[in-house]
Amino acid sequence: MSLLSSVALVPCVAVAEPAGLDLRAEHPDRKLLALGKDLDIAYAEENACYQESERLSDPCLTTRRRVLRFKKRSAADRALVRLMKDDGMDWSDGAIFGPREIQEIRGLVPTGRKDIDRRIEQLIEAEDKRLAFHSRPEVVDIERRCEEARARTSSIVDLIERSQARAVEGLVVKAKAVRWCRTGDLSDEELSGAATDTRICQSILVDLMAIAEAGPLIG
Repeated sequence: MSLLSSVALVPCVAVAEPAGLDLRAEHPDRKLLALGKDLDIAYAEENACYQESERLSDPCLTTRRRVLRFKKRSAADRALVRLMKDDGMDWSDGAIFGPREIQEIRGLVPTGRKDIDRRIEQLIEAEDKRLAFHSRPEVVDIERRCEEARARTSSIVDLIERSQARAVEGLVVKAKAVRWCRTGDLSDEELSGAATDTRICQSILVDLMAIAEAGPLIG
């Protein structure tokens, strides 16, 4: 999916610094705390890019998705799926004729059935308009910037993952990294519906962030 068609802003919540924190001091989690500051900055830059991306998002996106959506009740759609190579896709209501499917549809010869040929034209027109929108210079630029911003944040999160926490402050940094991975939500249903041990881990992360956001930590 294009960035401009699946923008998900990641909340950037400020966390109170531990009282008297000095990254030059020999804090046991000095490296993690520095990475936490880098993560905050990258978070903010990434969100700014996504907000700009959202501002430039395709005004016809909803209509276009409606056109590209597979309709199981449509005889033309069912016929098209049979004409295409079997790619293992689940063609149930709500599935989308994506760029790969449209590319294959472009190569189909006219079937002689008006409903199918009309549907082919409709799908190709929708895809052509999508491509035209995403070829606009300002859209190309913001998509590139979003990808670069996310890559920077991801690289910081990778470093946080490989660093060992030795104090509560370091654990908070790791919790913030997990929150970024979960698109800003530590309490989503995917985690809360998991096994007991996973739910307990989730509750620890939520509690850590609540403690950190409530005020200075006691080291």
